[in-house]
Amino acid sequence: MEYQIDLDKDGDLENFVKTINEEDFIPQIKIREYFYRCEYTFKSSKKKSNNEFCIPALKQRLATFIDYIYGENEILFRDVVTSFAKINENIGGKIYPPTIAWLNDENPCGIDIAYALSLLNIDNCCLFGDYLLYNDPDHCVHQIDCINSLLEKYGVQMETVYLTASFSVHGTRPFDNTVYLLTESKFAEDFSKTGNKNSFFNRLNYINIEAKGSYDEDITELKDILQPS
Repeated sequence: MEYQIDLDKDGDLENFVKTINEEDFIPQIKIREYFYRCEYTFKSSKKKSNNEFCIPALKQRLATFIDYIYGENEILFRDVVTSFAKINENIGGKIYPPTIAWLNDENPCGIDIAYALSLLNIDNCCLFGDYLLYNDPDHCVHQIDCINSLLEKYGVQMETVYLTASFSVHGTRPFDNTVYLLTESKFAEDFSKTGNKNSFFNRLNYINIEAKGSYDEDITELKDILQPS
């Protein structure tokens, strides 16, 4: 399915939110077994933003709607992100589902909006973190770029710790990137501070409970790295 949302047209974004929450939406985006695709584009007449933190693969998409993420539109864009997380949960049936809805060959639906929201407001990093629980981090290649650029912008704070932990334990690439962040990056010292460590592992423990203990070994390994005896 392909949707074009005219941001200059009253109600168009709201109607898109309603559409992706309809009961029959998931069957409409099913292309074949285990593959779902929902292509959407945003159209506007506003001057496009030039945001230095836009990752290359998403820069053109972000510039189309980043000026609109304020006020009531911010709420609606947040609804788009949470809606795609729910869709992925329904499709895959668990945290870090093996099957999700794809925007294009490289990006899951909603990642562009989640990232743009986080660029404009650090509080939305937590929304981004919740969204990532219903993606497959090891097969969504740009998530590392998004997280690293948000750390560059905001540093190690409660919200970026929450986001980093949300991404860290599922798959080889996320785990290896997290180890690098915790031990070798310029953020390693800040991640090692007691408050940040506690927040990081509180988030991991929550994820592990939701995943029925699937990440016991990964969390133990990260604790050994971040809290050596």
